[in-house]
Amino acid sequence: MYSPSIFIPLTHFSIISCSHLSDLLNVPSLSLSVTTRPVNGSNIHLQCNIGSQTVSSYFFYRDEQLIICQPPRLNCSETSSYLYFRPITEHDTGNYTCAIQNPVSRNSSAPLSVNVAVNVSQVTLSNNASSPVLAEKESVALTCSSLGTDLSYSWRLDGAALPQNPRYYLTGSNSTLVISPVTRNDQGVFTCIVSNYLNNGTSNPLSLSCKY
Repeated sequence: MYSPSIFIPLTHFSIISCSHLSDLLNVPSLSLSVTTRPVNGSNIHLQCNIGSQTVSSYFFYRDEQLIICQPPRLNCSETSSYLYFRPITEHDTGNYTCAIQNPVSRNSSAPLSVNVAVNVSQVTLSNNASSPVLAEKESVALTCSSLGTDLSYSWRLDGAALPQNPRYYLTGSNSTLVISPVTRNDQGVFTCIVSNYLNNGTSNPLSLSCKY
C-alpha cells in the first residue's frame, strides 16, 4: 500500500538550530584590576570578560563557594561583570572563578589565584624563661611574632648583627632563636627585625641576664 510522505521544510530546523547555537556561551576569562599582587587594605576589582556575548547573569565564586556580596565592602550583582573589593583583606585570599548564564547556556572561567599581601605589623619578642637565666645550666628560646605575609626574620644583639655561635639555633623559619646553654657572654639586649617586600618592623628590646 502506498503511504504518502510528509515533508517538513529543512529551513525550519536550520533556523531553530542556528538560533540556539548562537546563544551558547563561550568560556569567559577572569582578570584582576592590578598587575601586581593585591595589598591588604587596597581597593581593587575582578572582571568577568565575555567579549561580545549576550549574558543575562553573572556569578562569582571563591574556592568553589558562591560569593554573597555585602556592600559596601564587597559589591557585585547578577547583571554586572564586576566584583568590587572596598577594600580587599587578607581573608579574601583564594581561587576565584566567574560563571555566566543566559536562558540556554552556562559557562565558567578558569580559576584565578588571588593572594593578598599584608604589611608587617605588631612585631613582638618574648622568651620562655624567667629572668635571670642560670648560666651554663639553662637554655632559652626567644620567639619573634608578627602579623604579615611572606615574612623574613633577622636578629640583633646590642644593636649589632647576631654573631655566629654554635650555641645559637634558629628554628621556625628563623622566627625563634634558641640559646643552649646560656652563658654570661649572651647577656645583652636582643631585638628581631621582620620584613617583607612591603615594609619592615622592629620588635621591642628584650634583655637577657644571667645568674651564676
